[in-house]
Amino acid sequence: MFLSIVIPTYNRYACLKECLGALMPQITPQASDTEIRVIDDNSRPDDAGRNAALCQGMGAGYVFLETNRGAAAARNAGIAESGGEWVAFLDDDVRVGADWLASCRKALHALPTNVIGVEGKVIASGNGLWDREVENVNGGLYLSCHLILKRDLVRSIGGFDENFKSRYPSAEDHELAARALLRGDIVFEPGLCVYHLPRAINFSAYFRDSSYRMRSQLFGELYFFSKHRDRYHAFRHAGTFWGTYANIVIKHAWSALRRRRPLMLVSHPIQLVLLVLSSALEQLTALILFPLCIALFKSNSHMFFEKCIDINRTSGLWKLPNTESLSKLRLPVHYLKSVLFPLTHRPVYSIIPVLQRINGISSDTKLRMFLRIDDVFLDRTKEVEALCNTLAKKNVPFCAAVIGRDLIAPGNGGLIEQIRECGGEIAVHGFFHQGRFGPFDSELLQMNFSKIEAMVRVVNEHFAGRDNPKIFIPPFNALGREQIVYLSRYFKIICGGPETARFTDCFAGPVALANSSWYFPVFHPYYGAAKNILKSKSLGEVLKVNGFLCVGAHMSVEARDGFKALAGLVDRISEKLTSWKYLYDV
Repeated sequence: MFLSIVIPTYNRYACLKECLGALMPQITPQASDTEIRVIDDNSRPDDAGRNAALCQGMGAGYVFLETNRGAAAARNAGIAESGGEWVAFLDDDVRVGADWLASCRKALHALPTNVIGVEGKVIASGNGLWDREVENVNGGLYLSCHLILKRDLVRSIGGFDENFKSRYPSAEDHELAARALLRGDIVFEPGLCVYHLPRAINFSAYFRDSSYRMRSQLFGELYFFSKHRDRYHAFRHAGTFWGTYANIVIKHAWSALRRRRPLMLVSHPIQLVLLVLSSALEQLTALILFPLCIALFKSNSHMFFEKCIDINRTSGLWKLPNTESLSKLRLPVHYLKSVLFPLTHRPVYSIIPVLQRINGISSDTKLRMFLRIDDVFLDRTKEVEALCNTLAKKNVPFCAAVIGRDLIAPGNGGLIEQIRECGGEIAVHGFFHQGRFGPFDSELLQMNFSKIEAMVRVVNEHFAGRDNPKIFIPPFNALGREQIVYLSRYFKIICGGPETARFTDCFAGPVALANSSWYFPVFHPYYGAAKNILKSKSLGEVLKVNGFLCVGAHMSVEARDGFKALAGLVDRISEKLTSWKYLYDV
């Protein structure tokens, strides 16, 4: 089977009839490798009966769900029932163009291998004030009312997230796209077109449901942001949920009016009044829900990265008495510091409370410290040689973060060997040490897995299987949760930093990942410049605690004083320094 078309429906027989009426005539004998699956999300008995009869009469598959589970669950049921190489998601309130199926087949057959999906054009029809709220004429919206994806890809990433269950779902298609785009590209095909049917609005019901509708929208947006903080900005005008929330509270009613043409507003005075009143009520509801949004944000922050952690191995490493103690590895979150960070640039996260908590419950009597030197740029030959000479005299283990581009550059083999000879492990420090995505300085955020894999493969092939680097340190420290898990296929240790905390449920480390690798980030006050670390008031006390601690400095910063501060720091902590190889086989 080449193509499966999945259409969820719920109490909209008339819409489904028009949708199938435009689609079914295109399923000719020449298109016998195409199937249709209508998923009825527990419609009322009269609608369900008519839906079943309609599908039977037209030759479309029909599945009735025993409970109403929401659009995300209905689409997942359709995926499970389908057998096509590709699955096209259509809503029951769209009407395909006359040559839609032929255009679809042509577009899919012409796709390059790196493309895993197609979003088609959605043109709104009707003249009401709500008729043009669902439209996609330029791409980049990933609307599930007209989206085609590889079926195996959708299944491999878990399908639609069924936590989006409300009657007014929000963002479940964007959330799916956020995961899918890490696996490949989704292209926009303007020649593939559907028409969104006019919206039938029951005015009294619409106004009555205003508060519930805003509640559903806010909670959906908040869940989407909590799950994909690294990619939320790619789907919204605001960089965070709180930016979206502020826009709603400040100008929601105005935005509802502004996105409609003045002539249309004047032409529908009754609808205009309803629009203003309902929008004002939604805006007020958003303001009232602020405390609940805060509470949900806190609870959502503990939902995602923990699922990636091997709890038993992590507890065993830290000698924790039970798996519930894993929560002790979470960094405390200071929301005021987070809000003020753009102005103050003062550290938000500190590792000290974690070490203090662990010291109170762990039976491990030894502190192991791991030294990491960032930004070891091999084109700065004299600085690299001075770094190696300084650390060789101290005879301590460390890891040197080297850009992938430098690792494979001709003529750098001698410096790499010099680093290793003086006790250094090589860490891949990204590939180019450049880039910015949305609000984040980062090379890797938004980079999909195929591009990451290609770059890792080039580095590994350069070493020809001999002493491949086993540590990965992202440039600027920013790295997404799913990217961490993906990179753990190739590296024993993923060593993030303060900027990664927001994407990893604020976990410190080391924490074990599912495939025997470790996530081990570095945090303040033991990250930055050696002279500042030495000045830290807590350093003396920390040297007495139990557990594991990553200490990070930067070569260019330490070179300013001829590595004197770094040498002083190493002298202070040398008895605690541990080889990074310790974690390779734990």
